[in-house]
Amino acid sequence: MKKIMIVDDDAVSLSICKAYLANEYEVLLMSSAVQALGYFKQGNTPDLILLDIYMPGMDGFAFLDQLRENEKWKKLPVILMSSGDGYQTIQEGYEHGANDYLVKPINPVIVMKKIQVWLEYQRVLLENQTLRSQLDLIRQILGTTSL
Repeated sequence: MKKIMIVDDDAVSLSICKAYLANEYEVLLMSSAVQALGYFKQGNTPDLILLDIYMPGMDGFAFLDQLRENEKWKKLPVILMSSGDGYQTIQEGYEHGANDYLVKPINPVIVMKKIQVWLEYQRVLLENQTLRSQLDLIRQILGTTSL
């Protein structure tokens, strides 16, 4: 079962998101970005993160910056969530390394579809990486680069 991490300081938002996702995914609830970073520092990695932007202490942008500094987590899908409106906020999210954006209150159909799309993207990305490695090995064995 795929693991979805939800990082949000609002307990109601965490509960609502978990209710939407719990039948399809293992849901990890984090009430702060610092708590989420601790999860990563223990060597754990979810399959996707739903991340609130505006939280006390470390906000979602700072969390994303730290996450993207590590090669292991650069390609991990992160969907920002915020009631903050405006293209500037969305653009800033992308500049910090977000993959997508949801406006709160989130719509269960939209959040499920976005999660499905990004998990499929991640699957294809990993499959492509595996196939490239296999092709490189075949090229080495054959002593050619023409494949």
